Amino acid sequence: MTDQDVAEGHAVRAMYLYSGIADVAALTGDKQFLDAIDRIWDNMAGKKVYVQGGIGAVGSGERFGGDYELPNRTAYNETCAAIGEVFWNQRMFLLHGDAKYIDLLEKVLYNGLLSGVGLDGNRFFIPMPWRCRRERHIRTRNRRVPAGSNVVVVRRICCGCCLRCRGISMRRKTMNYISTFLSVTVPG
Repeated sequence: MTDQDVAEGHAVRAMYLYSGIADVAALTGDKQFLDAIDRIWDNMAGKKVYVQGGIGAVGSGERFGGDYELPNRTAYNETCAAIGEVFWNQRMFLLHGDAKYIDLLEKVLYNGLLSGVGLDGNRFFIPMPWRCRRERHIRTRNRRVPAGSNVVVVRRICCGCCLRCRGISMRRKTMNYISTFLSVTVPG
């Protein structure tokens, strides 16, 4: 572990491992653990994080990709990884006291963790891709067509599987709710 320089492997498991390493480094003061966890965090934050704070670019294996491997269409950005990322950044802040850890924690909290839960509390979103996996999803709509015709009227709609889709309005409603709540309850 102390020889590792990059964030790699299953994103969720990596976050929990790195959180534990940060705890061990804080408790023991071991210079090798401190150096290793700092190198890994710098690699992740600088080369493997999406603009909204998501991690785990590769859906197969729910894992980190290579440096700067951040595809829109196949991004996984699992909500569970966001939870682990919040834990790790909180521990890194306690370890070093540097605001950069809280900045990333806040970005992930608002954009990757809270947006994964529907307002009704019964809907959850695990992957958070940036772009539709299917450009368009085709649904048929009942419409009168001439008798004996084999014409099928279809309309193309967004599939609602990504952060940019209109069909993902539950996430937008959640974020609007959270913004309203925080602006009312947080002083200053």
